[in-house]
Amino acid sequence: MDADDVEERRPGLTLMPEHGVDVPVWHGPDSEESGNVSAAELAALGVSLPLVERLRAWAEGWDHDPVTGSPLGQFRPGSPLTVRLARHLQSELTGHRIHLHTGDGPRPVEEWAG
Repeated sequence: MDADDVEERRPGLTLMPEHGVDVPVWHGPDSEESGNVSAAELAALGVSLPLVERLRAWAEGWDHDPVTGSPLGQFRPGSPLTVRLARHLQSELTGHRIHLHTGDGPRPVEEWAG
């Protein structure tokens, strides 16, 4: 088994905002579980409380553009803020592969420039 095989076999978590969720992290791809990941689950996996709070703040920012009702640019996939947040999550969850949700599906954070 080479390093690429090990990389691909880690369970995935996807950073994806959604209305009405506490923490914008979801199981998948390549996860045995599905659905939203709770703050308690993230803590059990080893995610720090400050990062959980950053994830919540990011989701709230995404959810609240009073002018257009659309997410502000800094909260979209590929924005520097979003990529940094996903990379921070990756640094705390080395046993998982972190993805950013796009219109074409999840993309691993290591594929994003920034």
